[in-house]
Amino acid sequence: MRILSPSSWSIRVKIIAIVALALLGSVSALTAFNYLTLSSASEQDAGELLMGYSQAAVRQSAETLAGSIKALRTLALSLALVDAARTASRAYQGRTPEEITAAITPLDEAWQAEDAGVETLVADILNNSTSERLTEFRNSFPEELEVFLTDVQGANIAMTERTGDYLQADEDWWQRTFDRGLGKLHVA
Repeated sequence: MRILSPSSWSIRVKIIAIVALALLGSVSALTAFNYLTLSSASEQDAGELLMGYSQAAVRQSAETLAGSIKALRTLALSLALVDAARTASRAYQGRTPEEITAAITPLDEAWQAEDAGVETLVADILNNSTSERLTEFRNSFPEELEVFLTDVQGANIAMTERTGDYLQADEDWWQRTFDRGLGKLHVA
């Protein structure tokens, strides 16, 4: 075990050991410095690259959203859809709010429960000519997953597929879009 005891080493071995330790220390310090420098630069480069990707994704999403809004606005201004909504909304004339609620609420509850008694209504809405127009639109714009039209009370009158409920007027997005009958764009 004499070899491990520096006091027994010759001067030459001690000098070689000191030089070796100095070199090892210098190499270790340079390696650590390079690692930290390159790691920081790599992180910065990766961060800048990810920022570029995220900005491109946001731009592309904004362009897609703008295109969807334009297509949906055009659809919403279609005379056939406007006429269908007006015609369906006229059915409420002369009825009190309580009478309207009493008529719609049981249909909405049966719709949500998928009660067999409401399936004729579902089929009538799914298969009317306005729903066919909506389906044609969705086929042309497949990014639109679900398209439907409601009357002034928020009840479905046309749809591309069965919605979760018959009455949409209790949804925040519907109320914001309807905007007390004024209508406005709402993106959420």
